[in-house]
Amino acid sequence: MKLDPRFSDAVTNMDDNPRRLHMYLTVCDECGGEMSTGPSVSDIGFMQIDNGWSLDLNGGYGMFTDEMSSFEVGPVDTFVHLCHDCCVLFVKTFPNATKRFGLGHHPYEGSEPCCEWGWTFERDEDLNIVGTRLGDGTLVDEES
Repeated sequence: MKLDPRFSDAVTNMDDNPRRLHMYLTVCDECGGEMSTGPSVSDIGFMQIDNGWSLDLNGGYGMFTDEMSSFEVGPVDTFVHLCHDCCVLFVKTFPNATKRFGLGHHPYEGSEPCCEWGWTFERDEDLNIVGTRLGDGTLVDEES
């Protein structure tokens, strides 16, 4: 993976220990499109996809993903990394499996949502958060 130049100055202050976070570019396992990861595995212990998913399809004995074959072929990487658009395709393809998530999966910037599963904070004229605007236009106020 190569470093994502858009985040070259990202720094975290975990445990009062300032250090640079390494953001990387990688590709979606489904469509092959380029996407940015969050902090690298070496920074936080796992890959976090920017507005995407890192799914572990690890199974077990008799399950759809049964890694018993790995005894002969070596370890099997069961993680699948999906970009934002492939995540949208996933939730549209499997609406019943994902309906418990509801709306408001990830934040978006600007005045228009990127998809119906995005959310953004609604602010008053003093920039105080007064609610959350969901991608379908619904406003969930702080009183709810």
